[in-house]
Amino acid sequence: MENYIRKQFSENFKRIRKSRKLSQEEVAERSNMSLSYISTVETGIANPTLSTAEKLAQGLGVDVQDLFAPLNGKMEAEEMRKRIKYIVDGIDAKGIHSMYNAVLTVFKPGR
Repeated sequence: MENYIRKQFSENFKRIRKSRKLSQEEVAERSNMSLSYISTVETGIANPTLSTAEKLAQGLGVDVQDLFAPLNGKMEAEEMRKRIKYIVDGIDAKGIHSMYNAVLTVFKPGR
């Protein structure tokens, strides 16, 4: 579970940093942390304490809970498209058929 949370945190951190058009250097400066530490956060190597997570959130200009949000919780549409494509590219014809039927069931075209 710890690895999942760390991965979620690091992906959220990187997504938020990029969406705010901040460099790693800018976030490091704003968080009062080293550039190398920011890099380890983004790669999922670092395991920040809650106190450090608060400083990182402050450096990004977000609430700390945004860094812990579920990966599918506050994702931008373009990021969702990329993830859906990644999933679709990895499944066989039977899986594609099942996915297609599920999409039709949920969205019911023609309404």
